Amino acid sequence: MESPFNYITEQYDAVLDSGQVLFEYGKTISQPDLLTENISFGRGGSIRNLLVHIANTYEFWIAKNALHRNISLI
Repeated sequence: MESPFNYITEQYDAVLDSGQVLFEYGKTISQPDLLTENISFGRGGSIRNLLVHIANTYEFWIAKNALHRNISLI
């Protein structure tokens, strides 16, 4: 059985890899396109809003899994 530390490390590495792909792609998007809201994209959000959501998810994941803290999602 895999140790919890290895499991958390593998999860974190996967999150970093996928995030890096998105952030590299983000460098190619114009500011107007980054901020444009689209009803078919993330409940009418923008790419910027998606990036904020991802950052919040990273923060939650680190607090819960690495720091063993309970945080509220409001």
